[in-house]
Amino acid sequence: MMMGFDGYSFCKPHSTSYTLAACKSACLRASTLFSSPPALFPVKEAPYPKSLTLKHELDTLGFLLSLRPLDRYKDILKGLDFVRARDLHAHIGKKVTTIGWLVTGKTVHANDGDPMKFVSY
Repeated sequence: MMMGFDGYSFCKPHSTSYTLAACKSACLRASTLFSSPPALFPVKEAPYPKSLTLKHELDTLGFLLSLRPLDRYKDILKGLDFVRARDLHAHIGKKVTTIGWLVTGKTVHANDGDPMKFVSY
């Protein structure tokens, strides 16, 4: 036996079969849930400004969800000569410029005391 609410008890096999039957019934009813015609006068909402969407995402989540961080700087990046990460293998031993968005960083000290910075993009 499985105890239920306020002292009522249910036989486990019975409750499982009842749950399955209820789910099947709900699935059958759901196929007609949205079959009614659309409203005659659909409500038109004012467009939500992109700048406000980005501000709310940043305030709420701490990061932008609907825009990649570097997309805001496309105009600035157009004028820069940089190497994409996927092409770095072709530039081994050369000094190059890359573009990235800093996710986290940590400074540690080597055995000789020199600082080293580890970063993730």
